[in-house]
Amino acid sequence: MPTGVKSIGSLPLFDPAAGKVIKRPEVAADGYWVGAPSAWVDGRNIYLSTRYRRPLDDGRGWKSAISLSDGGDDFEEIWACFAGDFDTSSIERSALVRAPSGIWRYYISYVDADRRWVIDLLEADDPRAFDPATRVRVLDSASTLTEGVKDPVVLYIGGLTYMFVPYAPRDSVVPGSSYEDLHSTENVFTTGLVLHPTGLWTSACGRRFQFQRDITEPGNGWDRNVARISSVVMHEQGFVIFYDGRVTDGDVYEDKTGVCSSLDLVHVVKHSVDGPVLEGPFGTGCLRYLECVRYGDELLYFYELGRDDGAHELRLARVAAPG
Repeated sequence: MPTGVKSIGSLPLFDPAAGKVIKRPEVAADGYWVGAPSAWVDGRNIYLSTRYRRPLDDGRGWKSAISLSDGGDDFEEIWACFAGDFDTSSIERSALVRAPSGIWRYYISYVDADRRWVIDLLEADDPRAFDPATRVRVLDSASTLTEGVKDPVVLYIGGLTYMFVPYAPRDSVVPGSSYEDLHSTENVFTTGLVLHPTGLWTSACGRRFQFQRDITEPGNGWDRNVARISSVVMHEQGFVIFYDGRVTDGDVYEDKTGVCSSLDLVHVVKHSVDGPVLEGPFGTGCLRYLECVRYGDELLYFYELGRDDGAHELRLARVAAPG
């Protein structure tokens, strides 16, 4: 599917250049990012999780924060955690959701002591009350038999928790790769030595998960190393699945956005075989971690966008929802 399409089925897309900047990087320079959004709509309120990152030699993913908005025009930070709270070198994307029981959950991914990515869970009656000291482990390399798990996307469907988890399959590791080859940088996903699909794990309680199947897999072209799901949108025709893709050769961290569709989360059709469906208008064309939620009669698209100065900012685009 060529870049510039206006919709995926009945789901309208947006012009990346026209989105409103809602979070700016702390420094206008290469390696400073704000993005990796996860949004949850609760009545009029929009809760937004955002990850802040510095260059590799200056802290990496140093902060994860939750902001609140009534309407989406302005977001006020109401809670934050820091890398030191998890004794980690880097926090990555986290998933903010409210369970059917009413409890808030924050599935946070970060680098563990063995230099592999893991996912923990925080729970509270209000997002302002999340306490990293009470976290519980949900998924890690040992429980999944992988080289790491990260960047969860969470939905509630039919009483179950569906968690879409990008991971590093051990059977896809380039033969002969050592532990140091894979993990010396504390980010196996940027080495090019392992593939980066996204699998589906499900749970009846939101804490103990069982693997079901892969949902997106790397392709043979622009997305041949990474197929990291960033958002799963339910609509009347099934599901639209947005994912980040790259080749991991000169484009590490500068992903673009592809798309799939599915009626049942079993049979998945990729619509971006020949190229990304969305890319940025600046610099490397980076447009990644796209999040889509419905807000009244609108769709809100949050996305991390690369800039000409090498930094990444967080933008919001609003379009009329179908139906």
